[in-house]
Amino acid sequence: MLHKLMNKYNRFSLFRYLYHGFFRLYCDHVSDYVMISFPKSGHTWLRVMLAKAFSLHYGLSSLNLDLILMAKEKKGIPKIAIYHEISPLFSVNFSLKNKKFLGSYAESEKVFIRTPLKKKKIIFLVRDPRDVVVSLFFHLTKRNNFYFRNEMSHFLKEPFSLTKILNYMNLWCKEMQRRPNEFLFIRYEDMKTNTAEQLRRVLDFLEINVSYDILNEAVAFGSIDNMRKMEKCNLFADYRLQAKNPSDPESYKVRKAKVGGYTDYLNPQDLEYINLRISKELNSVFGY
Repeated sequence: MLHKLMNKYNRFSLFRYLYHGFFRLYCDHVSDYVMISFPKSGHTWLRVMLAKAFSLHYGLSSLNLDLILMAKEKKGIPKIAIYHEISPLFSVNFSLKNKKFLGSYAESEKVFIRTPLKKKKIIFLVRDPRDVVVSLFFHLTKRNNFYFRNEMSHFLKEPFSLTKILNYMNLWCKEMQRRPNEFLFIRYEDMKTNTAEQLRRVLDFLEINVSYDILNEAVAFGSIDNMRKMEKCNLFADYRLQAKNPSDPESYKVRKAKVGGYTDYLNPQDLEYINLRISKELNSVFGY
């Protein structure tokens, strides 16, 4: 019932962020697995494919972006919480200019790992920070109305931008190295290269043995073209996969989904700045 209210009143920001906070408390309590990724790293793509695989494998009639709610429909479905974990549990960031609550995109470079997550099995999804920061820029300017300066060069220097992305990746890398047997490390770029193989890795980690037909159907369902169609028609009836402005392609949740797409937006000076910071600050395990 709360989930339906959430989608009905998704424009009421205070309700939305209070819902998120309480929903995370629920997920902390019941989940067996947690998918972790910085925003714009591809977790919507992965969760859509998993939702389709679950519906086919377990004979469910409906799909839900909140996979943990699908687990309530039938016994045996793994309980998977999906978090970004870029802010405190109840993060309320109010914009006086727009008179709205902006939620989890707090203007800070700080990240942390909440205590409940230190005992969960983790699917750790990452993406090239250069693609992440460009995609985040469009998300915060075109979808969330959080950032009001249409300048990529300035955005890169903001504390909640590139700095936070690098801090986040390094922090979770340390946690992964602390308990490697409880982590599954997935790179967005590898998902693009061989989607079926990486989705199979995730399902094996969840101890679900699906058929090749189901695997391939889930991959096809999560194709970029189909994701865009679903967003245009609001198939999931969920504000998180809904076009903000149908006439503006940059405002879509599914924009380009391109590896190396940052080259279309970063000038040589910005690219040099990012590359230098990645080489100096980011753990080499990521391969970026």
